[in-house]
Amino acid sequence: MTSEPRQIDLLVRAGAVATMNAERDILRDGAVAVSRGRIIAVGRARDLEREFQPARVIDLPQGLLTPGLIDAHCHAQYYIARGMLDDIGDTFTRIGTYAVPFEYGITHDEAYVSARANFAEMLLNGTTCFLDGGSRQPNAVAQAAIDSGIRGTVARMTADVTGAFKLPIVEDTETSIGLACEVVRRWNGAANGRIRARFSIDIPFSVSDELCRAIVEQATAQQVGIVGHFHGKRPDDYGGKRNPQVARYEALGVLSCAPTFAHIGWLPPGDIAVFARHGVKAVHCPGQSMFGAMGMIGHGCIPELMEAGIAVGLGSDAACVSRFLDLVRVMYLAACAHRDPRLDPLVIGAHKAFEMATIDGAQALSLQDEIGSLEPGKRADMVVFDTRGPEWQPRGLANPIADLVYTATGSSVHTVIVDGNVIVDARVLRTIDRDTLIRETDETTAAVFKRLGFDHVRPRWPVRS
Repeated sequence: MTSEPRQIDLLVRAGAVATMNAERDILRDGAVAVSRGRIIAVGRARDLEREFQPARVIDLPQGLLTPGLIDAHCHAQYYIARGMLDDIGDTFTRIGTYAVPFEYGITHDEAYVSARANFAEMLLNGTTCFLDGGSRQPNAVAQAAIDSGIRGTVARMTADVTGAFKLPIVEDTETSIGLACEVVRRWNGAANGRIRARFSIDIPFSVSDELCRAIVEQATAQQVGIVGHFHGKRPDDYGGKRNPQVARYEALGVLSCAPTFAHIGWLPPGDIAVFARHGVKAVHCPGQSMFGAMGMIGHGCIPELMEAGIAVGLGSDAACVSRFLDLVRVMYLAACAHRDPRLDPLVIGAHKAFEMATIDGAQALSLQDEIGSLEPGKRADMVVFDTRGPEWQPRGLANPIADLVYTATGSSVHTVIVDGNVIVDARVLRTIDRDTLIRETDETTAAVFKRLGFDHVRPRWPVRS
């Protein structure tokens, strides 16, 4: 006796399915079945079609179905600052004159408009999950994430030391910690678990020992992670010895919380071993490094971190410091840029870069049991890339991961699904009205630039009407 097909919410069928399971299986003419926001089956399309009766079928015979891309380091509130930092010569000017005044100067509503536009671009390019690198407007970022439909983790930036960039500290240590705790209480687990929260330790020279100890205590008590920035210096900058900030963070207990650090930069082998021993996670932002000449490509230790077994994800950082929020382009940079200075054509490569944007990114966020691969039981975060464009030819699905990383961009995205919900449907973002988004973003940008004194930011060449 034949049983009736099981009722489900969604069946997504594609010419190839990159599962990112342990074997890295790619299924030809495969499908994924979804019910109540979770993946319940992955297999051959013909088999799943007999087993299930979906409320909706998405079928793209020339499509590549993959896990949703994970942006493991993002500053969504900076979207409207895009163009503000173009071709500025030194880091101190970029950060001290522009980025810091912007961060401290925008309002909640302005940050919401900025973050919403940021997430719209991300979703249209196939990003389904982000990790906020820490901001002063995490409530706005979280609400924008909820409204756009993306998955993400927010964090309230904490910094209580003025430091080299002359940060305009307006909070004492206790106040900063209190605000960070409130963000975790308010947002961790929001939107049916789609939104989470962490504690942030900004950069080593902007945080006191007292703040670090308190953040470690709170993160441990509330069982949430820590996110931060760690720009390792050149070995010559500290006499060829170990980086003193690694030893400091280890002594303060920060490393024992297995934090996720963006950038990393230069670290000697002994410090890499310390990070590996403590389970520190890393995020590589090659676009940010190349745009700002930060040195992570030519001199950094990203390949060595991977060799040490450290989970390394990919990040776009911010629209104003990388100029694009397309993780497919970021994957290309990660796959190729390190080859030239090392004279090694096999460093990283397309398939490792794709791992960095999916399952490795999930590990960097400690979400590998929930996202990062297409496997039964995981949340249904998925992307379908349309391989019918000329950039995928010839033989559009013959070598799909290499073709995606080396020749495509996020413009190939056809469908984006987050938590089982179709957010981008046949290239149309369903959660945000496009015309309203553009109008409000332009109006907000003009108001912010005028109020904060950035009206002098102009094209280098004259624009004549």
